[in-house]
Amino acid sequence: MLIKNPKYESHRTEFKSVWKDEYLKQICGFANADGGKLYIGIEDNGDVIGLKHSKKLLEDIPNKIVSLLSRTDRHNDKNLR
Repeated sequence: MLIKNPKYESHRTEFKSVWKDEYLKQICGFANADGGKLYIGIEDNGDVIGLKHSKKLLEDIPNKIVSLLSRTDRHNDKNLR
């Protein structure tokens, strides 16, 4: 699938050259706002640099999100009792 990447970052578009788990907070922010897109493998200036192990990352990121959500749910369940 060919994706036309934007040239500039904005409040709804973020470029990251590599993946870091701390970006899960940005994904959460996008989910709690008007949405947004996080492009991994793109420099801040918009240059596409690609990334290694992209297929594994496509599996890992959703799994990390689910894991964090399930921990949050367990924490909230304890507070509700």
